Amino acid sequence: MAGLVIQPELWWGEGNYTERITIRNNTFMKCGYATSDNDSVHVVLDGLRNILIKENYFYNGQHRVNNRGVDHSIDDETLVYINRAQSLTLERNRAWCSGDAYKKRL
Repeated sequence: MAGLVIQPELWWGEGNYTERITIRNNTFMKCGYATSDNDSVHVVLDGLRNILIKENYFYNGQHRVNNRGVDHSIDDETLVYINRAQSLTLERNRAWCSGDAYKKRL
């Protein structure tokens, strides 16, 4: 599972949008290792409005492709998966020591 998941409901997405969220100054390390020794995306954001993602650090992830979430259209080649978002701002986020499966920024 990702280090952070924010969405209306897990997989169904039938609830209201989450609004006015700030994700700032976090370190996401080795997210997804509990899922059969595979990596996954570090953050899953779905159904959001007015979101700020700022000055976060993503460390040592995406070493192996993980197909969990593919049946729900989650792209496993990203560190941050974003779907159905309005007014989203990304500022000064950094990733380092990422593995071969990390192919896309978002």
